[in-house]
Amino acid sequence: MAEQVIPSPRPDPLATELFPPSAPNGSRFKRAAMATGGALLVVVGIVLGILPIVPGIPLIVVGVLMLAASCEPARRVLNRLDERLPRRARLLCRRFLPGAAR
Repeated sequence: MAEQVIPSPRPDPLATELFPPSAPNGSRFKRAAMATGGALLVVVGIVLGILPIVPGIPLIVVGVLMLAASCEPARRVLNRLDERLPRRARLLCRRFLPGAAR
């Protein structure tokens, strides 16, 4: 008699955090440089957002992602904000954000 193959249930991609905790083996210098660079990009993006020609949003997005990679409070805030998004937006974030959980 042929065995019946039961497909395993697919794991829910939204069960994990968008930004998992960073590895504890990162150097302090690297984390400080990432946090400083991220904060600087956010500030420059806000300043450029005021100007009518240069869009500052890409700089803000990159700066926030750098902060999430290097700073635990920023990671927690972004994960909390992710929980409030609709399911479709959460799936898009996981697909297109570099370093996000897949």
